[in-house]
Amino acid sequence: MEPVAGDTRALLPKKGIDVPAEERGNGPKRHRSRRGRNRRRRPNDKKPPGPSREAARRVDLPAPAPIPEDGNVYAAIDLGTNNCRLLVARPAPGGFEVIDAFSRTVGLGENLNATGALSMGSMDRAISALKICAGKIKRDGATHVRAIATEACRFAENGASFIERIERETGIRLDI
Repeated sequence: MEPVAGDTRALLPKKGIDVPAEERGNGPKRHRSRRGRNRRRRPNDKKPPGPSREAARRVDLPAPAPIPEDGNVYAAIDLGTNNCRLLVARPAPGGFEVIDAFSRTVGLGENLNATGALSMGSMDRAISALKICAGKIKRDGATHVRAIATEACRFAENGASFIERIERETGIRLDI
């Protein structure tokens, strides 16, 4: 390829960035394998001793003690800076069985740093989501409810009045 006036490619080394492929050397291509995945097994290579993959996956745990069915249903609400989340569960052998879950983006912390207060739009979205949570808690028959409001309500100058409004409109009592 003949250099053109103003073309600086002729000044670059042969393996430079702007050198066309036909001018670069066609040396052997190197293949990098990741963690030996593409490494060929040689006839003398032996598998390391140890349990098979299936045996390594099996773990014998003692059976959990059965949790008596006491009729309790637990609900947890987390009203965060961005999301409102609900989880409703009841005791089951080995832990808890999730009955219902809910998550909604409410953007409660929207413009909080600039204004120092929760905006009306974000408070309305949070109230709307908490009304859905209250309906699910009632429908699922929750006997124990824990509702937490996090950082946005703690730092906002109108956080305390917002918590009171939530209790008035939804019946949910939030702890900060």
